[in-house]
Amino acid sequence: MNPHIERLLPKTRTEWLKMRRADVTASAIAALANAHPYVTALQMWQEKTGRKVSDDDIDNAAMRRGRLLEDLAFTLTAEQLPSCKLEHNDATAPFYWRDTFLRVGCTPDVLAVSERGIGVIELKAIEPSQFAKNWTDGKVPTHIDLQVQAQAHIVGAQWAAVGVLRVGHAVEFDLIEVIPNADVWHGLAGLVTNFWHLVETDTPPPPDFTRDGKAIAELVGASDGSAIDLSTDNELVDALHKREEHKKLMGMLDEDLEAIDAMIRFKAGAHEVVTAGDFRLTLKTQQVAGYTVKPRTQRPIRQKRIRNEAPGP
Repeated sequence: MNPHIERLLPKTRTEWLKMRRADVTASAIAALANAHPYVTALQMWQEKTGRKVSDDDIDNAAMRRGRLLEDLAFTLTAEQLPSCKLEHNDATAPFYWRDTFLRVGCTPDVLAVSERGIGVIELKAIEPSQFAKNWTDGKVPTHIDLQVQAQAHIVGAQWAAVGVLRVGHAVEFDLIEVIPNADVWHGLAGLVTNFWHLVETDTPPPPDFTRDGKAIAELVGASDGSAIDLSTDNELVDALHKREEHKKLMGMLDEDLEAIDAMIRFKAGAHEVVTAGDFRLTLKTQQVAGYTVKPRTQRPIRQKRIRNEAPGP
């Protein structure tokens, strides 16, 4: 048995959340492999360095829905595994496992004991449309697979599964096996070790520029009046050329759209509903209430050319 593994029993949800803040949790570990759809490594780094509050601390309708449906998912799991001894990890104050050396923690929804040994089962309540889109051919999405891989290792499980509940016009449930993979876990452990080094040295991980816009703005903060020359940063220079081209294209498209909208209004006249070919247009007069924009701090980017490119040969 791994001497670094602890099994803790928080008395309240608040105490459980406090325990989680000290660790990289299995539910978010995929962010370190750039494989999580909702969390990035930079966002997690902000949480662990105290720069922002974890989203886990903020309850919402989606989280409440998941907790309410978890009992149903557990019941359906028990129906499919009648020979297993199952323990539902209560959502109000669940058992919490952590690797004290790596600082990784997990909260498996279900602990199971069967002839195969100890198992962990993660329960998910998924909208039917999202299941059809992201759970193709019965394959578990990568971020959930990595979550269960971490759970299996920390708990010391010999087998693992994901119970997927869909509630639409009907109630559907599948129990999908996840095979614990030591190589996958070793890769995750390396990512976790590197992440904590970045936290301890206050060094942000490379951002995902597509998803980390808000996080980057929070990280860099207000301007300080200084100047910097990044002329040798080819990645930035190339991006600025692309940005200039996109701005021009956006301007041209905006002009075209304004012209098309003017044509629509002219041809529609005072009519509220217009049918044209495959399209149905509605031009209903509405009164828009005035409002005052709340004060905020922002750093708009204004780009201009300071020199022309060298002429070609």
